Amino acid sequence: MEAVNHFKKRGGVKSRGIGKLIVLSILLLLFGVSDYSYGQELISFKCTLGKWGFRARKTKSVVINCEYDMVGKFHGGYAAVKFNGKWGIIDKTGKEVAPIKYGYTEIKNNSKALIEIYEKALIENFVTNYIAQELSKWRQKGEFERTADWQQRINEDNRKAKEAELLMEAEQAFIAGRSKDLPVGQIWLGAYDADREVFLIINSVHGDWLEPVPIHEAPDFKNNWNNLVKTPQYVIRNDQITLAGYKFEQKENQTVSAQQGEKMTVSTQETISVSSRQSKTAIGANLIIGEDGIGFGAKFTIGKQPPYTFRKTHLRMALEVERITGILWNFWNSGVYGHWVIPLGEKVAIYPLAGIGVFTGDVLGFDVGAQATCSFGGGIDIALGSKFMLHGEIRQKRLINSENIENTHFNSFSVGLAYKFLSR
Repeated sequence: MEAVNHFKKRGGVKSRGIGKLIVLSILLLLFGVSDYSYGQELISFKCTLGKWGFRARKTKSVVINCEYDMVGKFHGGYAAVKFNGKWGIIDKTGKEVAPIKYGYTEIKNNSKALIEIYEKALIENFVTNYIAQELSKWRQKGEFERTADWQQRINEDNRKAKEAELLMEAEQAFIAGRSKDLPVGQIWLGAYDADREVFLIINSVHGDWLEPVPIHEAPDFKNNWNNLVKTPQYVIRNDQITLAGYKFEQKENQTVSAQQGEKMTVSTQETISVSSRQSKTAIGANLIIGEDGIGFGAKFTIGKQPPYTFRKTHLRMALEVERITGILWNFWNSGVYGHWVIPLGEKVAIYPLAGIGVFTGDVLGFDVGAQATCSFGGGIDIALGSKFMLHGEIRQKRLINSENIENTHFNSFSVGLAYKFLSR
């Protein structure tokens, strides 16, 4: 079976490019939490004199000497470093991208602009030098080339055509050297729109887009999704490396299940750009274990679900119903809760929570009727694929108006599974 080769050059794709990827990278490098691995991964290490440097994770060889007071981790090819009380940005060779002269707040707020200026100059210098070197070689007269042929070959029209050719070569050479440093993120296959003959493709870093797949090929494309190698393709646009599309290829020694012997092809039309579509609602069930009683709960959450953007915090609301039975506590509780979600990566987030509710039941054998409650605590989300999410919470619930009751709070731990709905 021939390999599946499915690639679109998507000028209209909602693609963030280096400019917006830099925002993610800077937050990562400043806060020092790693979520991606790029090329030769560099890790920080502390020397005996208390200074910090970087070495290769695999070989342990020192790449950047210990000379910094504090360092972040490398993301997108850059890391924040501190020296003599000032911050700057370096690349993987130790070269200063932004001079070490800024305060922490300055480098955090202006790092995007500083790196964009550096990237633009880096691309321009690389392309200029590449064209100059290759054009110099092209202009040389060959050992077995007649003078008349050589003069005809290097005339003005041919020179302009050669420069245009070398410009494309230079851009591809630059992209090849830098693409390994760009965060790829995770990619999921969404729903198929049979009327428009497009799949929704979800990417945690570059946004979402619609991928044209003819309806007769859509079942094979979906069934073989996990066997496809998904390779990002980049272009230089507005002095930035930007995602142009994905190349989908079948893994070696794998075959497409249906229509043996046929090649999967796709339309060559450009992909239609779409607004970001994210899972923003989820419904789930919880097992609740309390200090005096066990029970169950049902939860409906409204707000962004995984995949998350690293360090991009957001508020999420949850509507919950709980039923607890025990010797001292026996109650129903319905409430609304706010989660301040702090992503630690694409699949994992932690959150403090607080909420209010209505409690009905008995405590210590006393029927307290309907009581207002307040709750606070924290939780963690872990994505399980593109549709499910595991979550755990530690929470304390308090009765607000319970002056005559000795024990007014209920501590509990819960674990549950939620199903995420894709927003339309």
